Amino acid sequence: MSWASIAVNYNVPRGANNERSATEAQTGYCELTLDELYEGAEEHFSHVQRGGRWQPRQQETWRAREYFSIFLMYIHLYPAKDSCVDILRTQRLPGVPYFFCS
Repeated sequence: MSWASIAVNYNVPRGANNERSATEAQTGYCELTLDELYEGAEEHFSHVQRGGRWQPRQQETWRAREYFSIFLMYIHLYPAKDSCVDILRTQRLPGVPYFFCS
């Protein structure tokens, strides 16, 4: 799965000469860098808490990349508390619940 398939509005040109992808505009990193960063972080985003214990995700494994992307979006765009529900989303994750932003 490419990082472009995660970005919202992936088909909207970015920059004066379309020099940036939506992924780069939203996370601050090009796709090659995201691949490398994710390689080191994948373990942390691939677990889910069940019964008070962290266990490897068995279902919806795609969520790890989506959450990683949202994490980087938050760092790069740093939305105000009242607008993070509008900004922190991906193609498959329509939005972060408001209680995460307060």
